[in-house]
Amino acid sequence: MTDDPLDFILEDHAQQNDWCDSLEAIADSLPVNIDYDLVEGCLAFLEGPLEAHLKDEDNGLLPLLKKRVLPEDNLDLLFKEIEQEHQMIEGATIEIKEQLEALLKNIKEVDTNAFGYLLRSFFEAHRRHIAWENLVMIPLAKRRLTQDDLDELKQIMLKHREHPI
Repeated sequence: MTDDPLDFILEDHAQQNDWCDSLEAIADSLPVNIDYDLVEGCLAFLEGPLEAHLKDEDNGLLPLLKKRVLPEDNLDLLFKEIEQEHQMIEGATIEIKEQLEALLKNIKEVDTNAFGYLLRSFFEAHRRHIAWENLVMIPLAKRRLTQDDLDELKQIMLKHREHPI
């Protein structure tokens, strides 16, 4: 694991892409070939790493970056877009979690067509979100954040996790 919190965020993004692959595999397996271990793994990811990552960005990276951008960067819309996407992710993950839990209990309770559509919509949007953050937000943060900012971000991230990064 890296000491640079921005590199750690990039590692988180790679894990999220893997998680999206798992969601895609679940969607492809509906309704009859479901890998229940994969379902349980996706649930665990929702309740741990993804939740911590969103907190890292919302409570750490974005506020620090907002302090360092220049007026001529004109990034107000960028920050609003990220915040809106994070809210949509949080809302969608609640529904996904409920459906994954229902799937584990009894597949008959789940409208597998609707759930497959929800999963596909989510992981396609989430992959775009991650790619955009990797191409725009992280490079900007690498240029603008000071070492003190990075140290503060690391401390914020440590608070969101049980193990050190």
